[in-house]
Amino acid sequence: MPQDAKLGNNPLFPRRLLLRQVYQSTESANSPKAFTWPTPLVDSAVCWGCGICESACPHQALKVYLAPREDRRYLLHYPHRCTACGLCQAVCPDKAITGFGAGELPGHVKCFINPAVITHCARCGGPVKPDQAGQACTRCLAGNLNRRR
Repeated sequence: MPQDAKLGNNPLFPRRLLLRQVYQSTESANSPKAFTWPTPLVDSAVCWGCGICESACPHQALKVYLAPREDRRYLLHYPHRCTACGLCQAVCPDKAITGFGAGELPGHVKCFINPAVITHCARCGGPVKPDQAGQACTRCLAGNLNRRR
C-alpha cells in the first residue's frame, strides 16, 4: 500500500487500487479465465452408484441421486463442501474415482453431475454392479443367508 499521506483520506482509493490489480491479473496470460473447483474424476462407465463414497465422505460432498422417471442414478458432487481429502477415492470398491481435477462450475448449478451405469437386481430391483446384471443384489443375497440359518 502507498503511504498514508498519498491517500489523502480518500476511502475509495484502496478499492480502486484493488480493482485495478484484479483487472491486471485477469488480463495476464498466466491466470485462468474462470474460477474452478476441485472435483473427483469419476469414470461413468465404471461407477454404478453404490453409495460407499457417499457414506464415507466426512463433509457430505457426495450424494447418490436416483432419478426414478429416467431410471438413472447420478453421483452428485457439491464442491463447496469438498476439501479434496481423497477418502472417496480410497474407499471406492470399483476404482471409479480416479483422482481429483479442476472443474468449471456454471453459475446456476450447485453441483457436478456424474451419470452412473445402472442395472437392477432380479429380485428387488435395487442397484447391482453392471457385470452382475440379472443377478441378486447383496441385500437379497444376505437375506437368503439369514433365512437358511
